Order: sequence, then structure tokens, then C-alpha cells
Amino acid sequence: MLLIIGCCIGNNPIDSATSYLLLLEIRITSACRIHSGLLYSKYYLGLHLGLLLVRAVLLPPLLLVLIYGAFFPFSETAAGGNFNLSFLSPGARRMLSPYQSVTNSSNGNLHGPYPPYALIPYSPMSLYVPRAGFLWTDRQEWLEDMGIFGIEKDNAEGIADTLPQRLFFADPIARRHPWVLELAYLNPSLGPMQQDYRNSRINPEDAVYLRSKITGRYLGTVEGKPSIVDRELGTVFDESVGFYRFEVGSHMKPSFNTTWFIEYDQFSDTGLRFYNPAQSCQLGTSYRTYIDYDGDIGNDTITREIRKVVEATCTRASRKEASTMWVVEGELIAIAL
Repeated sequence: MLLIIGCCIGNNPIDSATSYLLLLEIRITSACRIHSGLLYSKYYLGLHLGLLLVRAVLLPPLLLVLIYGAFFPFSETAAGGNFNLSFLSPGARRMLSPYQSVTNSSNGNLHGPYPPYALIPYSPMSLYVPRAGFLWTDRQEWLEDMGIFGIEKDNAEGIADTLPQRLFFADPIARRHPWVLELAYLNPSLGPMQQDYRNSRINPEDAVYLRSKITGRYLGTVEGKPSIVDRELGTVFDESVGFYRFEVGSHMKPSFNTTWFIEYDQFSDTGLRFYNPAQSCQLGTSYRTYIDYDGDIGNDTITREIRKVVEATCTRASRKEASTMWVVEGELIAIAL
């Protein structure tokens, strides 16, 4: 039972299988010792071993089905929702998503059908990183003097709106923040047909803007500043190592800081990566939450999970899993369900 529970909560499959085989060996050895020297020992031993093998084959899948059926949601909103879904794979999140995805497998243009996982400009989509959640932005800004996120008085009154706004990862139940990809440039020398073809999909290594469908602002780095958490912690990076985390935010206007080169495979579902040429870094997450100076939610586990916000960064020498994003919901994107 403990081994099965360990598999359900993420134990190493090889360790679990090895432990289960050792346990089965111990049970077989024990059965042989019990029936040795008894009358009809071979008959009872064979029956005992047969029951052990049946139990060994049938019990694990039955327990797995029972445990998953009892605790694993059949949808994102089942039983009021689950705040631990950010640990699931992109494929699992797609199956649990309350939104229906539209594939482009049957769509085409004058030049034939799109590749199966081609991204379409200006089509809304959600971006997901396992263990962090979905990419979000809102109107809050980092108030350096106070060490919190908030809205400047001038910005609240609509007088000035030049500061970069917060960019983060979160996973609220059945809510998404839609993003669209816009081509950063088009060659004016292309003819009308070539421009239509060029604008029909995003190609690997294209220069793009990542724009919020809600706020209309552009995602980008913030003037080469270190990430917010690193600034608050006083982290000093060794330039010789090459590792560095930059702050990212949403900006009113596109610029070189908001330009990204997209890396992805149009023919397989391997995720997306965004490279920022201004700072030579990859968009992703540090998996860290922001410092809770006033202890507003620090002593309340439930509130902390409900309001959990994970830092978004642009990182040089980033780990691939921390900088690979996955489309969970999106129009005209071929998602294998």
C-alpha cells in the first residue's frame, strides 16, 4: 500500500518497481518456508504462490485506480477545484481544462495546410510552466520604497502609465490570462501574397511581441535590472559564470526590450521558448514567490496557496524546464488531447 501511494505522489518509478519486486521475493520466500515439511505441501505451496502472483498483478492497478478516482479530479473545477494542479504535465492540464481547444489540422491557406503545431499570430492562448502555473500580468507595479506590489497614485488616476507592470505565474481555478503573438516586423519588399503567407503563422526563430489580450501591454525585460527577488535579497551574480536573472514586466509600447525570438518545433509538441536579444536571456520562472514582508499571508497556508504568485524572470543560462512554456488552451493551435 505504501509503495502504491508513493507512486501516486511522485516516487521514482524505478525505485518503486525495485522495492515491489523485493517485497514479492520476501513473500515467496516466506510462503516456501511456511509450507516446507507439511503434508500436501507442494499443493498448498502452489496455491499460495498462485494467489501471491494474482495479488501482485491485480492489486497495484486496482489501488492506483481507487486512489486516482478518489483524489484526482476529472476536471479543473471538480469538487470546487484543486490548487495543486500546477504540478501536472501540460498534457494532463489540457485534459482537465474547462475550455475547448480548436485545432488547425483541417485549416489551410493558398499554400496548403499548416504544420500540425504551428502558432497563429494574434490568436489568444494560455502559456503554462509546470510547477509554476500560467503566465499572467495585471496593473500592479513594484513599489521599491515599500517592498510590495501596488498601484502608483498617478497611475491610478490615469495621469502616468509608464512604469512596467507586474508579470508573474499563477494558477487560479478555471481562470486564464490570454496572450497573443504578434510579428515584430514584416519585410516591406515582400509582395502581397508573400506577406499574407508570412503573416499566416509564426515560424521558428521569428521575432515576435508577446502581448496581453486583457491589458494590451507588451511583455519585456526592464532596462537590464536584476529580478525583483534578487534585488530584495541583495543577490550578487558572478559575471564570469554567465548566470543572471533579469526583471520582466509588461510595457505600454513595443521596443527592443519587448522583442523575443521564439524557439519551437512546428511538427511536434515540445513547448515554446522565448529569447530576449536585448539581455541575451530566456523568459521563464525562478519558481520563487515574492517576499512577504508584512506577513500578510505567511501564517495562513490556505490563503497562501489561493493567492500564490510565482516570480517570472528572464534568465541567462536558464534551465530548459524553467524556460519552456506550453500552450494549454489556444485557438488554431493543434493540441494533442
